[in-house]
Amino acid sequence: MNIVNEKMIKLIEKYAENEEYIDFTLGIKTGIDEVDNQSWKHKRWYGYQPCEYRILWNIFKKYPFSKNDVLVDYGAGLGRVIITAVIAGCNKAIGVEVDKESIEILKENVSHLKMNREISIVEQQAENWRIEEGVTRFFFFNPFHMITFLSVLESIITYAKFWQRECIIFFVTLSPGYTDVLNRHKECQLQDIIYDVQGKFDTYVYRVK
Repeated sequence: MNIVNEKMIKLIEKYAENEEYIDFTLGIKTGIDEVDNQSWKHKRWYGYQPCEYRILWNIFKKYPFSKNDVLVDYGAGLGRVIITAVIAGCNKAIGVEVDKESIEILKENVSHLKMNREISIVEQQAENWRIEEGVTRFFFFNPFHMITFLSVLESIITYAKFWQRECIIFFVTLSPGYTDVLNRHKECQLQDIIYDVQGKFDTYVYRVK
């Protein structure tokens, strides 16, 4: 079994800006050229674009996982977020994805790594998935269109209220429209902004309760 170990952690820490080298060393495929983005046209979600390892590592270092944390990545793509989260210490990560081509590669990546922490793949549209008990963190990068996001956000707020659970949303984006929506919900409190030193994608951290 390929367990999470110091070598994996040091690999991402040292080579966070060399995405191809990390993928090659881990034996996975998460690059932008691995899927045909033309197939995404006219759908209510955007084409595949992986969040950079350096951004993910900065987030997970600043907000380390506890032993009970469960993270959901909406629009998991090829699994870079959930794989990095598990390497960073998350005990369970869930990837929600609907694109069939992406799901096949995602399954191959997870199967190859054989992590000793749980990775779950949900093959379903994000707005239709019922959040399972125990989830504490939600991740969005380059998210789907606004109509889908609004539906998913309502599900998260309802989930937090029902289980009386405080959750964290990590929202990595260039578009102010999505953060404007979050700011209008009293249940979502902006806690932090992690600014990208390269000026590409800032991370907005919200607490939902």
